[in-house]
Amino acid sequence: MAINKINKHAQIGTTLTWFTAFIIIFFIIIIFLSATIVSSGRKYVSGYDTITLQEYSGNLEMQKNLFNVLNSRIEFDEKSLQIKDILRNIDMYNLGDDKKNELKTKLKKQTEDILKDSLGADCYVFQAVYGIENPEETLKKVSGMQGSNYVSGFIEKSSLEFSSSPEGGSYSGYSEKQKQKLFESASGIMLLRETTMNAFGVDTKENQMIRIKFYSGKCL
Repeated sequence: MAINKINKHAQIGTTLTWFTAFIIIFFIIIIFLSATIVSSGRKYVSGYDTITLQEYSGNLEMQKNLFNVLNSRIEFDEKSLQIKDILRNIDMYNLGDDKKNELKTKLKKQTEDILKDSLGADCYVFQAVYGIENPEETLKKVSGMQGSNYVSGFIEKSSLEFSSSPEGGSYSGYSEKQKQKLFESASGIMLLRETTMNAFGVDTKENQMIRIKFYSGKCL
């Protein structure tokens, strides 16, 4: 009888120990999953040879193509730099038309060279907008208001865009509405700049951002 009581007490102790351990492990898993879900929505990757970004979306193939483009090097202003560093250091709003067209031409060629090795990338579109996180929403809010033309002009001057369509022509036979469908399926990131000065020379005390949208894949 005494031995049975000892065994029962031992079993109860073991059960309580495992139960306590299970609860602790369970809460650790919950905390880990919660942290993973939160961090997946806002990514920060920094370093000399990596992309500094925030809030990305899109499928993995497009993300891979976009990162390949941003990490590749081109010659610009007599320097060989990674595209991400060129974009981060340029004052797009005050960049002259000749320099902007030169940069656009080189980025377009580099993108097409990279996408040659990508399966199914029949169409692509690239857009970088400086200083405005949601340009489409901004334009909708000011539409019809006094000064809306100024806002539209500011966004245009602060943007760089190129695509698989010929310059000056239609988007490979597609309408502008169909082009927007590509943007709706695009991969997007916010590229952090090292400067806190906006286009007007005002120190915002926060790092300026470049909103980048990129689509590569089948023509929709």
